[in-house]
Amino acid sequence: MEYKTKPNTGSLFKNKTKPVAQSPDYRGNIVLDMKTIKVIDGLATVKISGWKTIGKTTGTEYVSLKVDLWEKPSEPQQDEDIPF
Repeated sequence: MEYKTKPNTGSLFKNKTKPVAQSPDYRGNIVLDMKTIKVIDGLATVKISGWKTIGKTTGTEYVSLKVDLWEKPSEPQQDEDIPF
């Protein structure tokens, strides 16, 4: 059964071929759930986290990726119109 990448996760694998020095050291992909990505003025900043992992069936070392959707809670707004 083929592995299907879950939304907001991905993987980076060591690049086996580097034809030129500028070739990437790692390659892979990430599946983004666009409903969870904040876009402002056409730009999206995607925070990601990564873990070094070893594949259970292949023994291949890779980096497991996850989109970090956590946001710092906003500060409560002070409403100066409410008398105490």
